[in-house]
Amino acid sequence: MSKKQRIIQSNWIFGALFSATFLLVAVTTARPLFERFDLAAYDFAMRHSDATPSDRVVVVAIDEQSIRNIGRWPWSRDVLAHGVDLLEGYGARVIASTVLTSEPQIDPGLDVLRDLQQFFDESSLRRTVDEAVVGGSDAGSDTEFADDFQEMRGRLDRAIGQLDYDGSLAESLGAAGNVSLPMMFRLGSPLGRPDSQLPPYVSGNALSSPPDNSVLAAVPARQIIPPIATLGTQAAALGHLNTNLDSDGRQRRELLVVDYYGQWFPSLALAIVARSLNFSPRDIEINPDLGVRVGGLSIATTPALEMLNYYYAAPDADSAFAVDSFWDLFAGSLPPARYRDKIVLIGATAPGLGDNFATPVHPAMPPVITLAHTVSSLLQQHFIVQPVWAGYAVWAALLVVAFYLAFVFPRLSSGHATAVSLLLFVGLIATTVGLLLGRSEWVELMLPASMLFTGHLVLSAKQSGFIERVMRSSAAESVESNKMLALT
Repeated sequence: MSKKQRIIQSNWIFGALFSATFLLVAVTTARPLFERFDLAAYDFAMRHSDATPSDRVVVVAIDEQSIRNIGRWPWSRDVLAHGVDLLEGYGARVIASTVLTSEPQIDPGLDVLRDLQQFFDESSLRRTVDEAVVGGSDAGSDTEFADDFQEMRGRLDRAIGQLDYDGSLAESLGAAGNVSLPMMFRLGSPLGRPDSQLPPYVSGNALSSPPDNSVLAAVPARQIIPPIATLGTQAAALGHLNTNLDSDGRQRRELLVVDYYGQWFPSLALAIVARSLNFSPRDIEINPDLGVRVGGLSIATTPALEMLNYYYAAPDADSAFAVDSFWDLFAGSLPPARYRDKIVLIGATAPGLGDNFATPVHPAMPPVITLAHTVSSLLQQHFIVQPVWAGYAVWAALLVVAFYLAFVFPRLSSGHATAVSLLLFVGLIATTVGLLLGRSEWVELMLPASMLFTGHLVLSAKQSGFIERVMRSSAAESVESNKMLALT
């Protein structure tokens, strides 16, 4: 066997060992690192997409201007009630809020007034007035006393009504009839049974019949935090606002459905879209082959019923959607036609009013803006899918790269090897990004690309003798260290 043949065989063994070692490390300890490379490709595609968001979605932001003019947050709920009244009068098709209402808002003076009201109703004064009215007394003093009492009682009732902020908002929700409210879940597999049965206004927003299919498994939840009954009973729909972040802390997935002890509940975005199409949560269907279906909309999902969300780039603006200040709405300075037949989303965007999450197009996106992206994605069926053949394609690419590193690379000159490796590397990345942009399909080819890049560097170092020199230098240093140790 010639010297050249021995070198080729040595390189073949080295390339095969490198490929096997790289794959072993990649699928075990270094898996999160290579996942981030694929996530970076996803984000790059989103930032360079030319898809247009739906013009049916409008955001009303509780921003810094609103805080300056209306007052510090949280506002009393009669402020939100006024906003709902205005939007209902302007002809909004669906109104939704990301402001949680899981606790009652009670003014300290309201309890005092209600206690005073109860005292008057149970006191001898009330009985005296009732007797005077029933007896038909002609005495002027009795009549004046009864009139004064009724006037005082009426003023007391009006004061209670003015301070009953939950009641004001509930009245506005009921009058509008098209407002969707958020709720939250504590995600995680339950260890036992629920503490109590869900109230009807919550259970009525569950999907009618979750499929009994082992292919699909919605993310489980062990606790539910719904709106208070006063408001929840008046809402047109309820949906959850839970997020499921990727390994790098960014939000790319929408939990379309959450499993709470066998009852499946939709996300707020899915509930909004269903409502805009004149459907209720009971009309949302789950299909093992198609994912989620709402009327004529079919949304492909992962087996956990997550939609890979689409985000709309806005290079020259903070948001790809129309965003109005709540103060402008509150002050009546916006034209009513702006909201006619629109899906209007109300939520906080001012700093410090809630948790913002990084997305592919923004480092800290407020929940109401994220909700706008998700609603538009659902309406226009702009979502990313992972085709069933994606896994096979990744393994095929890995085998091609391993074959190239073991059998082709050693036979090429340095210049030719660099050119071929660069062509393959660019091809893998271009395929990933091209499928995302052109077909909204995500095939995670960054692992084969990383294997190619790393393998090219390692094998080039070996062929140039760099690795042998390092090993000889290390061996010499080891011998010298041992010699010094023996002398010591």
